[in-house]
Amino acid sequence: MPERHSLRDLLFTTKVPIDRRRYWTIGIIGTLLKWLIDTGLVWAATGQWHSPLDFLRPFAGFEPRYPPDLPEWCWLALILVTIPCFFISLSVSVRRAMDIGISPIWGFATGVPLLRLLAIVGLALLPSGLKRPL
Repeated sequence: MPERHSLRDLLFTTKVPIDRRRYWTIGIIGTLLKWLIDTGLVWAATGQWHSPLDFLRPFAGFEPRYPPDLPEWCWLALILVTIPCFFISLSVSVRRAMDIGISPIWGFATGVPLLRLLAIVGLALLPSGLKRPL
């Protein structure tokens, strides 16, 4: 039976290694929760539906995904929700890179808009414990 860890340790500390299964699980659940929160905020502000495709579109670049006429309070709320999600993503991705056996710096690539999708896919697919080339 796998060892159980607190949510705090899993998301915010470096105590827990992040294997492929954990990376997929945290990524999918985190993305769904973020989309639900963002969608609720956009709907409350505009009455417009924020589709999953609208949400995932900027994973590859800088394209905006929100209506330009959002009120200030909604922008502020979106930013406040994004900050912890961004740091959770970095924490989990850096530990995933370490679990793979590559430089932790590769985990930071998930925070770079044009590298984000490639980095996430690479970290999700590579097996644990690869050896670095000499």
